[in-house]
Amino acid sequence: MVEFAEQDRRNDQRAGVTEDGAGSFTVWMSLEQAKSPDVSATTIVRRRRQPDRKNRPELLAHRWQFWRPRPAMRRAVAGKARFICSTLTGKRLLFVWADASWCPSNAVGVLDFDDDYAMGVLTSRAHGAWAWARSSTFKQDLRYTPSTAFETFPWPPTPSPDQRESVAAAGRDVLAVRPTRCSGRARADAAVQRR
Repeated sequence: MVEFAEQDRRNDQRAGVTEDGAGSFTVWMSLEQAKSPDVSATTIVRRRRQPDRKNRPELLAHRWQFWRPRPAMRRAVAGKARFICSTLTGKRLLFVWADASWCPSNAVGVLDFDDDYAMGVLTSRAHGAWAWARSSTFKQDLRYTPSTAFETFPWPPTPSPDQRESVAAAGRDVLAVRPTRCSGRARADAAVQRR
């Protein structure tokens, strides 16, 4: 097989390889290049990435492990039956309960709360408005930044037990209603797209 880059040295700049950190590769090239019988994604990966790995044996020895395992976060949620995860970028700021068996990635925020009161505060309009005012945006989506939105949020000072339960109940209600509201919205969006 003729190597793609050897056909034309400019092909070396036209195609690229990215790695996700877990050993998977994405090869990008134009549609015309991908249709060519002489193009080999395997050849591109071997030429561009394997030398890096051979020169860095520590990458091979630990390729199946997280690059940054976040031991402090893992210690914070250890022993809890659940913890809170949030979107970090999206049209909406969403918080969900994560089971203790979950292994969150870098694409979500992790909060080491396991009580309904904290969930109620975080799903409140007050926190949502605070987050939109304090966070940056990506395109038009919210980029929830814990350092500016979460850490600076003025949590209610010493609520009474009745107030805590009221906020916790509101949080439970939000989480109970959200799946049906979201699925209805998805069906409505799909109906609009079919028109």
